[in-house]
Amino acid sequence: MDATRRRRSGWAVWALSMLLGFVATWAVAEAAPAPQDAAQGQQLFEAKCAGCHSIGGGRKVGPDLKGVTAQQPHDWLVQFITAPDQVIASGDARAKQLVREYGGLQMPNLGFSAAQANDVLAYVEQQSAAGAQTPAAAQQPAPAAQGNPAAGQAYFLGERRLANGGPPCIGCHTAAGAGALGGGSWGLNLSQVPSTQNPAGTVGILQAPPFPGMIEAFVARPLRPAESADIAAYLAQVHGQAAPGDNGLLFAALGVVLLAVLFGLTQLFWRGRFRGARKPLVGGRGR
Repeated sequence: MDATRRRRSGWAVWALSMLLGFVATWAVAEAAPAPQDAAQGQQLFEAKCAGCHSIGGGRKVGPDLKGVTAQQPHDWLVQFITAPDQVIASGDARAKQLVREYGGLQMPNLGFSAAQANDVLAYVEQQSAAGAQTPAAAQQPAPAAQGNPAAGQAYFLGERRLANGGPPCIGCHTAAGAGALGGGSWGLNLSQVPSTQNPAGTVGILQAPPFPGMIEAFVARPLRPAESADIAAYLAQVHGQAAPGDNGLLFAALGVVLLAVLFGLTQLFWRGRFRGARKPLVGGRGR
């Protein structure tokens, strides 16, 4: 009996040791930082980030990211990259400051996973340490300076058709010069977005849209470089100018006027329609 008990105790001790070892290994693995792939991060950065950010090349649509991994906590950066909309909505002080600094322009949710965010940050850190001036995708000369503002306005308003059949900007945005009724309210007032004074940054966004709505609208109908340059030149020209605001009251007033006109036309053309039938009926009652 004593030998049997000792064997059972030995097995119990062994099983408990194995369990504790497994738990310890799992805890260490969970606590360890996820492996980072800077090469994969470069591909992601150039595909989704380079239109708005540089690494050492100065501010574009968004901030210069050189050294950002040393300036902000890593966990916060991962959270902001993966779910910027949620971080901003939470009232986070850093996120609110960025939104204010860039005129209300919010970073869109690009669908990054935590692993992809870590890869991008690895690339940013690598390039920052190497003294990078700007990512490869942003080194291409931007044709924005040669853009034609008049042509850009025509593209914006839809008066000139985009070569690949993309929708005009006015469907979602308004800007100075958009007319008395203004444009759409789904997107930003592009006259008041500070980044539009930088044509190169605007061209970067138009050529590689980072925003979900723009991606859906232009992924199969991309803008040509010359069209992007013209639109960027137009937005730079009208930057800071007053644009049509909320036209809700104006549309309501126009609706009332139109209703009154229709009512007047109805009275004018239909007023005597039943007179021929009504007169004999009224006259017949007096017999």
